[in-house]
Amino acid sequence: MRRVFALFVCILIFLPSLNYALNLDTNIYIETEDRGKDFGDIKAEPGDFIEAFIYIENENQDRDDGSQEIDDIAVTLTIEEIDEGSDIEGEYDDFDLKPRKKETLPFSFNIPLRVEDRKYPINIEIEATEDNVDFTTNEEFFVDVNKERHNLYFSKLSFLPDKIGYKGVSYLEIELYNIGTEEEDITITVKNEEIGFSLQRNFQLEEYPGEDIYENRIPVKMEPDAESGRYTFEFLVSYDNGNLLLNKLVYLDVECRDKEISEELAEGKETEHEDGGDIEINTMPDDSPRTESQQIVVKSDNKLLVTLIILAGILILMIIPILILKRR
Repeated sequence: MRRVFALFVCILIFLPSLNYALNLDTNIYIETEDRGKDFGDIKAEPGDFIEAFIYIENENQDRDDGSQEIDDIAVTLTIEEIDEGSDIEGEYDDFDLKPRKKETLPFSFNIPLRVEDRKYPINIEIEATEDNVDFTTNEEFFVDVNKERHNLYFSKLSFLPDKIGYKGVSYLEIELYNIGTEEEDITITVKNEEIGFSLQRNFQLEEYPGEDIYENRIPVKMEPDAESGRYTFEFLVSYDNGNLLLNKLVYLDVECRDKEISEELAEGKETEHEDGGDIEINTMPDDSPRTESQQIVVKSDNKLLVTLIILAGILILMIIPILILKRR
């Protein structure tokens, strides 16, 4: 009998609060492309950005009755466990609502890439006062995350650095997420027929919350005979023994200016001249850096001068004895 009496007392205490809570209509909605409103649960996919609104209306009708005004409305929003097991929360400043008045409160959030294929609760808690009676109400909605069966997402797929010089090395950086609902046996192939590059890797990706991320850093070194230009690498992803899932192109710019300068220097050296003496000329391209001025060294032919000197010496030796004999 005492338990029944206690229950009856509790009902009498909380019944006014319950009645007041019923005077607040609470909902959520997103705007449609034609500027309409889609009320209720939100449908989403991994990676989506959601912009939505909380809708609150005072359903009391008599605006002249001050007791029907709802005051100090405090709203707390919680999206449960969506951020890799953590909640997303938000609070709003207090406000008042007169009868037949409404308020919209915006909220936005990202659907993470790493989510499960299920519904995540959106809990809206409201604390307010009506006719000097404090009350609390809770409304629950859902974010319905729908994932495709086969779906991969690349957060990284590029060369770093994306431009290299003569004999340089770049790295193809890969970060791949399985955001589908199936465990995948993956084969990735990277190739460039122009330089004869080909590489293949095999691995397995589970569905989240399993091992759903693949990361790698593949070095690519250009051969010494490579030419300047943009090189296109084909990146293929396949699953289930060859079914193509993804085909992307990745680009690497190669600048072989140092190699070209070396070749020009080698071709520009001349060590022999056809006319007369030997001429050695050191040349550099006009647009290459210089550390000292160009020099031209000329070596003349002196054979004739030497011959004349020798003949003059012999002649002098012959004349000297004759002069001596004449004096005697």
